[in-house]
Amino acid sequence: MDSTASMIVTGSERMLGLAEVLLNNIPSDKFARFASHGGQTIQANHPAFIYGHLSIYPSMVFAAAGLDGSSFAAPDHYTDLFEHGKECRDDADGSIYPSQSEIVDQFLNSHRAAIDAIKGMSNERFEAKNGIEGMADMFPTFGGITNFLLVGHTMMHLGQLSTWRRAIGLGSAM
Repeated sequence: MDSTASMIVTGSERMLGLAEVLLNNIPSDKFARFASHGGQTIQANHPAFIYGHLSIYPSMVFAAAGLDGSSFAAPDHYTDLFEHGKECRDDADGSIYPSQSEIVDQFLNSHRAAIDAIKGMSNERFEAKNGIEGMADMFPTFGGITNFLLVGHTMMHLGQLSTWRRAIGLGSAM
């Protein structure tokens, strides 16, 4: 594996391990619920929104690499629920978001597929221009956007989940 692929894969695999650990002990009836503390609702991203949102981005890596990622792409309704700028909503009756198992499976499968796809890519491929419209100014190379989508962006949202866990009384997952 070339050095750039190795760096991104190492970070992505560590992220995936953390994403799996953070799921420990989350009851399905809390998965799409806002946390509360002292009787006050904390309007912040819950696990359903976090994992659903993050499920959208691996297909962008496939597209930017010129690969067919359609078999791993999130279903179309994920865009309506989870794309950037969508509001995370408290789903008390379970009617807004897909099930915990569906969302988690989509997240894990799409990320594993993206990680596997980049393992064989050359340093030159990662140095190529980022072709994702609207993101090339921030991340001019394919390697930069891939690292952000599979590591940086994901880890930021997993930090939200770590805080949510504490707010509902689950404590640290580690």
